[in-house]
Amino acid sequence: MDIKVKKVYFCSHCNKHYLHKGFATRHEEFCSKNPKNHKPCYDCKYFDKKEIEVFADGGEYYNDRYIKTHCFHCSLKSLDFWTLSAQRKGLNQLYDNEMEFMPDSCEHFDDKWIFMNEQYEKLPWE
Repeated sequence: MDIKVKKVYFCSHCNKHYLHKGFATRHEEFCSKNPKNHKPCYDCKYFDKKEIEVFADGGEYYNDRYIKTHCFHCSLKSLDFWTLSAQRKGLNQLYDNEMEFMPDSCEHFDDKWIFMNEQYEKLPWE
């Protein structure tokens, strides 16, 4: 019987585990439970999710086309934002559009949670 002892790396935020330090470090940077990734937009009543089409340049070998995807939207400022997973995948560098990264703070922040009849209001994307 062979027994191997290996180092295991755990995410400090969600306890996912990895055998390679590089993968664990990359995961922690974009972990959804990492407090630095939680933006005030997620808790704002003007925040919404919408479907968009982005132009994908096929380059030399593929056809140019439009791809349907989702983005986050601020209805007050009329701005579209990249999702965290799109940032992680580097999609913001592939597509030429006017989307931005979510800000760390916003002067128009308004809490969307409305307490009604001792229950929180259910949101359309939940």
